Amino acid sequence: AFIALPGGFGTLEELLETITLKQLRYHAKPIAILDTQGYYDPLVRQFERMFEAGFVKPKYKRLYYLTPDPDEALDYIERGVAEGRAGE
Repeated sequence: AFIALPGGFGTLEELLETITLKQLRYHAKPIAILDTQGYYDPLVRQFERMFEAGFVKPKYKRLYYLTPDPDEALDYIERGVAEGRAGE
């Protein structure tokens, strides 16, 4: 499982790589993005722009889970691990 916390270039690169690998079915692990104080708001707006422009299929919104709440992120991870899948 993966939880992305606010971070720098390395964190962003690893988050996008993890989402991409899940999209390509290299793994089915849950991915939670902890959006503390709106840190990832600009990235989420870019994701929405990609969906709206048709570059990413809407079904791929399920590849990750976005929340500002650490407990919700952990709950999502625990559910996904217990189910053996996450957002597929």
